Amino acid sequence: MNEQNKKQIIMVGVLAVLLVGVLVYQFVLVGDPPPATSSTKQDTNPAATRKTTVLPSANMQETEEVDIEELIQSVEVQPIDYSAVRINRNPMAPLVGIIEIDPSGGSTASGAEIKHVGRRKREVTGIIWDSVRPVAIIDNMVVHEGYVFADGVVVQEIEPTRVLLKIGETIRPLEMKEF
Repeated sequence: MNEQNKKQIIMVGVLAVLLVGVLVYQFVLVGDPPPATSSTKQDTNPAATRKTTVLPSANMQETEEVDIEELIQSVEVQPIDYSAVRINRNPMAPLVGIIEIDPSGGSTASGAEIKHVGRRKREVTGIIWDSVRPVAIIDNMVVHEGYVFADGVVVQEIEPTRVLLKIGETIRPLEMKEF
């Protein structure tokens, strides 16, 4: 037997002793598990047909009975008129940007009209310029030329001091932020 096999046999022995110790602790030393947190039982009075639930109190030796029917009756349900509170929204409109709600409009059930006024202002915090493949850090994201943001803005060109963004058919320069 070589040294490697001896180490493996010792490790198997140690793990077997640990397993036996855990099993003895779990099944012999710990004892019975605590009672379940809730159980349903029938009242001993045959005239009573209501179900009660036994819940353990802070002291596990005492239990408290809770009348389920009374608990259900105490819950107050208020109906919601979804057509009155629903806001019509174009699912293709970007979720970021300035959203203006015009209460005089009439496009929603509540009488308010939602208009998307503008996109949020982007910020260039860094440019790593290279003549072959320049990259820029815009809104804490590393982007390259041709990158398309979720709202459709395209990184047209990255220059040493600014980034040109294409929004629709217009190109907007975005200067690097000064610290």
